[in-house]
Amino acid sequence: LEHMASEENFKPKALLFMQRELIPRAHKLLSDEEVQKAVAGQFKKVIAGAAAKEFNVFMKVLFSMKIFKNGAAGANELLDIVHTTINLEADFLPTPEHVERLILCTGSANLIFKHGASPNKLVTYMCKKVLPKFAELNSAQQLSLLKLLAEISPFIKGATSRETLPLLYPLLLTFMPATVDAETKINYSAVECALYCFHQMASRVPGFLHALCGIKINTGQPECRLDEDHTEKLKDLHARLGTLVTQCEDFVKKLQQVAQKLNETKPETDEAKKDLQTKKEACNTSLRTCKNVSLMSKNLKLDKPHWLADESAVNLSWKSVGPGAGGKRMAEGQG
Repeated sequence: LEHMASEENFKPKALLFMQRELIPRAHKLLSDEEVQKAVAGQFKKVIAGAAAKEFNVFMKVLFSMKIFKNGAAGANELLDIVHTTINLEADFLPTPEHVERLILCTGSANLIFKHGASPNKLVTYMCKKVLPKFAELNSAQQLSLLKLLAEISPFIKGATSRETLPLLYPLLLTFMPATVDAETKINYSAVECALYCFHQMASRVPGFLHALCGIKINTGQPECRLDEDHTEKLKDLHARLGTLVTQCEDFVKKLQQVAQKLNETKPETDEAKKDLQTKKEACNTSLRTCKNVSLMSKNLKLDKPHWLADESAVNLSWKSVGPGAGGKRMAEGQG
């Protein structure tokens, strides 16, 4: 690790060693706590300037160490490394290298949050510094970051939701047209991510929503601002949600027709079978995406919104079926 910081030609050999020798045997080679601390200390010296591939390897080694598996304390120490690598104090640069690093770092942080670390600093950075430059990213980069933000959103608390919802909500509206014509294209995958985030974060601060989007829920807190008139904001939101539901239902019918044709197809070669399976998986994912968008839109459009958050959250379309599916069925039953 010391050589990696000063000798560029040494990096490929060191990375190869870590991938082939160290990571598979980390539980044995790095079993001693003092050794773990020494190795972690060296990683901290070089990780901030690491390229995306290097960072990925470094984090795999760090994740294997017991000193980072001791609850919130270990999780927060790992998260500090991620924050340093991203450099939260600096402005976000929408270059391919910086975007790739942010995606990798955020993906690593997502695992850390599950062990008790707080996402507040990273979410605030993404909403305040990344979202304003979102239009400068390509569609694949945008979707990768939106998916990560959606996966992080269940861990976001009320204070951070109040601070970042006003930055997230305008982005959500850009994916939700109030009206459509023959040229309109809706990015259902992006809508799914943004709606999922909104449900999670809005459920933390329902009284804050009146001034933001017109949803009036009296929690008895001053932030409700019930004396203000935000009827037009609510009308606009409901129009966009209604359009989404209609478009989703139409698209689901088309996808179901495609799925039926795919199921009737009889491939004759291995290559054709593989291609058919890929198309089926893509079709099924699109169906799950649209159904999620429709369900979240309907529940948000209710006079008293039903928040699909936490245990009631939908199962994100790109994730394997898990506990969220139960919550989804419950929400469907409530209509």
